[in-house]
Amino acid sequence: SFCTLLVHHTSYTRMWSKGMWPLAMLMALFADEASGLGRTLADCNYVASQFQSTCTSGPVASILQEPGQNVSCSGVNYCAGTTDASGVCTWQRKLCVTCSEVSGVVRIRVQSNGLPAGCYTTPEMLTEFDNDFEVDFNPAYDAMAPQHTPTTVAEIDTLICDIMSHKNANIPASSNFVLHGAAGLNTVLGVSTTGVVYMNHMSANIVDPFYPTGSYPVEKVDLCLGHPQAAGIYHYHMLSPCVPDKNSQPAKPCNANNGCTDVGAQGISTYPKSLLVVGIAKDGHVIYGPYLATGEEVTTETHGLDVCHGAVGLAECDDSYAFFATRKFPYFSGCFGGGNRPAGLSPSCSTNPPVYAATQATAQCSSTGSPATPQPAASTPAPAPASTTAPTATPPPSTPSPATQGARPNFVIFMPDDMNFYFDEAPPGYDIPTPVMQSNERPPIPNFDRVRSEGAVFTRAYTPGPKCAPSRFSILTGRYSSRSVFGQKLSVRQLSGNTEWTGRTKIAVPPTKMEGDDLVWNLPTALKGAGYETIHSGKWHLFPEGKDDAYLKDYSSLVSDIQGAGFTKVASAYVSNMGKRATDGNRTWSHNYEWMVNTSITAMGEAVAAGKPFFLYMTPTGPHSPKTYNALFDFTVRDTPEKVLDADPVTTMRSRQDLWDAAVAAAPTTALQEEFVSHMYVDDALGAVVKYLEDTGILDNTMLLLCFDHGIAAKSHVYEGGNRIMQAVRYPPLVAAGSEVQSVVVHTDTSATIMDIASVVPGFALDGVSWKGDLVGAPAATTKPKFMEMLTDRSVV
Repeated sequence: SFCTLLVHHTSYTRMWSKGMWPLAMLMALFADEASGLGRTLADCNYVASQFQSTCTSGPVASILQEPGQNVSCSGVNYCAGTTDASGVCTWQRKLCVTCSEVSGVVRIRVQSNGLPAGCYTTPEMLTEFDNDFEVDFNPAYDAMAPQHTPTTVAEIDTLICDIMSHKNANIPASSNFVLHGAAGLNTVLGVSTTGVVYMNHMSANIVDPFYPTGSYPVEKVDLCLGHPQAAGIYHYHMLSPCVPDKNSQPAKPCNANNGCTDVGAQGISTYPKSLLVVGIAKDGHVIYGPYLATGEEVTTETHGLDVCHGAVGLAECDDSYAFFATRKFPYFSGCFGGGNRPAGLSPSCSTNPPVYAATQATAQCSSTGSPATPQPAASTPAPAPASTTAPTATPPPSTPSPATQGARPNFVIFMPDDMNFYFDEAPPGYDIPTPVMQSNERPPIPNFDRVRSEGAVFTRAYTPGPKCAPSRFSILTGRYSSRSVFGQKLSVRQLSGNTEWTGRTKIAVPPTKMEGDDLVWNLPTALKGAGYETIHSGKWHLFPEGKDDAYLKDYSSLVSDIQGAGFTKVASAYVSNMGKRATDGNRTWSHNYEWMVNTSITAMGEAVAAGKPFFLYMTPTGPHSPKTYNALFDFTVRDTPEKVLDADPVTTMRSRQDLWDAAVAAAPTTALQEEFVSHMYVDDALGAVVKYLEDTGILDNTMLLLCFDHGIAAKSHVYEGGNRIMQAVRYPPLVAAGSEVQSVVVHTDTSATIMDIASVVPGFALDGVSWKGDLVGAPAATTKPKFMEMLTDRSVV
């Protein structure tokens, strides 16, 4: 009917009321209605009108800089905005969805800050982010030639049971996807009509987040079925009751006490039994709600959704491909590109899987051949009009984003201080003679174990100087500590009055510092010159010790001087050791990995937002003294060398009490509780960093290097127990999971390797050589002998 036409094309009703409808346009609209959802500008504007946009016209230059819509709610535990005296939290959601047509191609642009339109409750602070992409609207789809055709459960799992199945690189070229925003999470599959992002259907454990297989826990969400990932980005994994009705849920968690025992029933509870647009996928296809226009609930078994969770012509009687939000895995979309229907099979990573049907059902059409008209939810407010103005310039459709497409690798060095060698990987004849390594009294450190299992373990890795400062100097400069400018000057000064000196630079902590040319001829400076964001976080220990007191009084001067060594950002900094007691020197802080992790993730996120690759040099202060137990309970997560923080740093780490309880439960004796908790605290920090990299879709494009600064059994001595270290690297483009590198490598080789992989040519001499070739079976690092130095002693491997 004509009335139906005006409801379907809601954005045109104003034009009719103003007498702006010429006969030709009316005829064109009737023709469009008869053919379902097409690819015209009018079709795109209809879909855009279903979004609760906050802009009056668009696209906007930056969604984060635009005024938004105030949302207020009481009971929010971590307010994303401001909280008044009565405890009401108010934040701004921002969303702008616009359509344009250039050279006959209709494109849709989605800009959102990702904050919810209704109440929420989360275990950590939410973060707004610049979610901004453009894509061809409703691109054509060839149902006879789907992109994905798995025929076995194993092949289905490879395709669907993948947290990265929706990465930008997997979007078909025909969609002409362009990332405009600074943030480009590869785990995002699309955006809801409220602006909250729809995330991939997998949890970080690579199972269904709500119906996991194995012994993995169910992810915790609020009554809107939303929660934040590691970087604080709020999202939905499945249909949310707050998309059709943003005011339907209070700020409470989804649990039995709040009547939320079935997430599927909770999710579908507010949806009208009619066809409803609930979002747009990154490939340009519409995401519909759980019902057809006839009121039927969509299921894979009844309606024959394909392996990507979509269908052609099911919503509209046309050739349009669309996704559907359902109660069963993968909930919104399993993949981009469309797929087949491997009849009778199911993915094995969910206990709530679909069973694929052999054929697809057809849409229920009206007698005129047009589909029943989709109706917006009654509670959905009238959206702002979408712009029909073509942009002045459209970026090349295939232009990749440096932040998401992996054009240049990121690098993370994670090096704890004084960690025990709990690993037994040396080849026969090279075993480290220490009872620690042979002991079964090993703390649970699953994140170290994970990185090692997913990468390569070095069976003969060494530090050239088995103390804190010498190891750090060699990693950052690629040179032996005996070449340090500061150490050589100190040796020359002492030679004339001390016959013990024989012309060899003394290697220890006090003489090994960075000064003069060493502040320029180093890895971070070289990477910075190549366009990398270079980030320091943790213990420094490379400035003359006479400056410690000044740095303790003026944290900003420490930051400035570390930046002078080539680091563009200093996320966190400890000038040196804290002594045997954290209160030595009237310190009001101790080990604080929550702060260190939070600031490191923030710095990495800023680099990604700027489209820059990054190098993170992260050096936790423990398990070195002071005692971790004292750090956990004599101080708080807000106590830092910089200042007392205004709020708790947000991380995915366990609470300090939970960490201690876990250590007490794991340690076989009371005497080992401190040792266990000190290592588990470091492992938690590593896990939080890995989770951030994984959640943002950049883990596989990041070379993650785990290494120790030195051995413990013979620390300060040039023997195996002092110089042999644990070292492992995870970097899938070069490293096979579960592999070993048996070449002799040393810390001085690290700078050479990272610059080799980054294609950066050093402008200075290096003692080290790259072990990139060793990773792929072409040994190179063994071509030079490796020297060990401590005091005036030397040894060689």
